[in-house]
Amino acid sequence: MIASVREGAAYVEEMDVLAEHGRRGLGGRLLDAVCDWAQAHGHPAVTLSTFRDVSWNGPFYRKHGFADLPPGAWTPGMHVIREQEARHGLRTDVRVFMRRTLDTATQAACGAQS
Repeated sequence: MIASVREGAAYVEEMDVLAEHGRRGLGGRLLDAVCDWAQAHGHPAVTLSTFRDVSWNGPFYRKHGFADLPPGAWTPGMHVIREQEARHGLRTDVRVFMRRTLDTATQAACGAQS
């Protein structure tokens, strides 16, 4: 898991689980860890960019409390990220930005999402 802070929110730069260790809840625990880290540092949300429909990407994150962000809700930094993804040859038409809001109501549920 690699996470950073972008525009005041935690941002998942990359998350990987080796295939031979898949389907054991490791990805969910990694998300819990970044959620806890973000909450402890006072960040209001965790955001990321991923493939919209690949089962271990968009659907996985949605299952763990992330919601798709329409382009009108993107921050200036998200537009920059999308441009970088395009320059690196990623198909931006099949990618989505996602956000999971963290507040006192979701803090207790953070670990319950996995």
